[in-house]
Amino acid sequence: MPGALPPYRIVAGMETGFGARTSLPRNERENWIRSMAAEPTREPPVSEDDPIRVFVTHTFEESDDFLRVFEFIESVDLFYYLNVSRPDNVPMDGSQGAMKEELTRQIEESEAVIVLPIVYEQHEDLTRFQMDVADENNRPMITIRPYGGASETPQEIVDRVQEHVEWRSRDIVDALRRQARHEDTARWDVIDFPGLGDKENT
Repeated sequence: MPGALPPYRIVAGMETGFGARTSLPRNERENWIRSMAAEPTREPPVSEDDPIRVFVTHTFEESDDFLRVFEFIESVDLFYYLNVSRPDNVPMDGSQGAMKEELTRQIEESEAVIVLPIVYEQHEDLTRFQMDVADENNRPMITIRPYGGASETPQEIVDRVQEHVEWRSRDIVDALRRQARHEDTARWDVIDFPGLGDKENT
């Protein structure tokens, strides 16, 4: 359950690279069990019926990084999202004004915007426009470092986004959960050491 602690005390967590658990005293464990029984069941903030609506910056073409974002997201189990970015919706007249109107509609449908540095480098003005629309509509922005590490994320993007993550599936998905739904995505790595806690049962 969200916010619940297991009937073990965490000794060290992910930040240190070491973890262990030791059984709680009986009275603490019983209190924990009673509190769990009394707590109502809550649906997860992200579900198949309520996916996170994601917009990824584009200029009406699917760049390699655009496609890569969704490949990475798809690799995470039980994460539900809806892609509201539509590069194929090219305005009939092809004018700059029409393209901006279409991009605005797509961004307004989203809950979070992923800003791709490669798109900014190739089409700075249009990418800046998309960031402006995200700001105007209070859509949180996330950026991912340039793929392959050959260059750095442009400073303007770094200064404007809420999160700056690496090309790791879990990092991208966690950033979307935090920014779109304000989920707590903190994790603890727990390692069982043979024999730890056995004395309680002997």
